[in-house]
Amino acid sequence: MKHIKICSECKIAKEATNFYNNKNTKDGKDGRCIECQQKRNKKLNAETNHITNVIHNPNRMYVNGRYVPKTHPLYKAGNYKTFEDAAFSSFEKYESSTEGEVYIVSNPAWKDWFKVGMAIDADDRCKGYQTSSPFRDYRIEYRKEFKDRRSAESTAHRRLKRICNEYEGEWFYTNINKVIEVIESI
Repeated sequence: MKHIKICSECKIAKEATNFYNNKNTKDGKDGRCIECQQKRNKKLNAETNHITNVIHNPNRMYVNGRYVPKTHPLYKAGNYKTFEDAAFSSFEKYESSTEGEVYIVSNPAWKDWFKVGMAIDADDRCKGYQTSSPFRDYRIEYRKEFKDRRSAESTAHRRLKRICNEYEGEWFYTNINKVIEVIESI
């Protein structure tokens, strides 16, 4: 009779020969199957390698684990959680930088309301919005790069105010396609 175990990770019943003999688990059982353990090891190795690359490449810039090229207006070698962290370490560049994105953000709590904003990096900005929502449900619907993000955002707001019946600050009550058309036309 074959001994069958259930993997603690994939929850699939497999023969005991498909498990590592690990007596160091909390419950004293063998835990993960060999396949799941190998996937876990591969993931851990990838994360460790990324950290090693950051440490061994001090001339590169990373924001939230993403590589930022030297051509970026806020480039400053180092590893930062957000662009704001990087910007405060080089505040002059942040204030004078004009390049960036105009983006549309939505939240299902406010159906058909869309925020049109600008940032150097829309993903980074959206992470800031998530802190005000327990559901972390703000979503970037669209983004477009501009040489002058401030001017593009102002133009988008002005045009949207003409075609929307309701708006509040940077939030507009309309169809998402209309907002995209306005930004595309800039």
